[in-house]
Amino acid sequence: MPIQDLFGYQPPNDDTKPRFSHLAVAYDATCATFRAVVEERVNPNALMVGAIAPATSVQFNEITQACRTFVDAMKMVCPPSADQTAAVRNVRLARMYANNALLQKDCFSPGKDYEHALDQLKMAWFQANASIALALPEELPPL
Repeated sequence: MPIQDLFGYQPPNDDTKPRFSHLAVAYDATCATFRAVVEERVNPNALMVGAIAPATSVQFNEITQACRTFVDAMKMVCPPSADQTAAVRNVRLARMYANNALLQKDCFSPGKDYEHALDQLKMAWFQANASIALALPEELPPL
């Protein structure tokens, strides 16, 4: 039986609680990686772009791997759906914003790009949660 109200609260149940928890852990870990890698480059006290060393391939790879891990976590607990597809797209956008923050093309963009990256991660988490909340029990992948 499909969910009647797409905007109504769907309380967690025995099938969805562990999935929501799994996503929360993956989301938190991804945000932590973004913070560790990008925040040091988003320095409001650095008035000149050249005040911070150029980003390294290791930093870009850490962001990429964190995004892949988050998407893998989603695919493990979320049913294939438009919400899952949107969640993956949000993670890809988060990665692009984080990469742009690492590039430091000017002194203002890194902070804005970093905020956008975190916003996209949050939207991905919301979309992934929605894919679980709105799924029929038989649509949820086995854990």
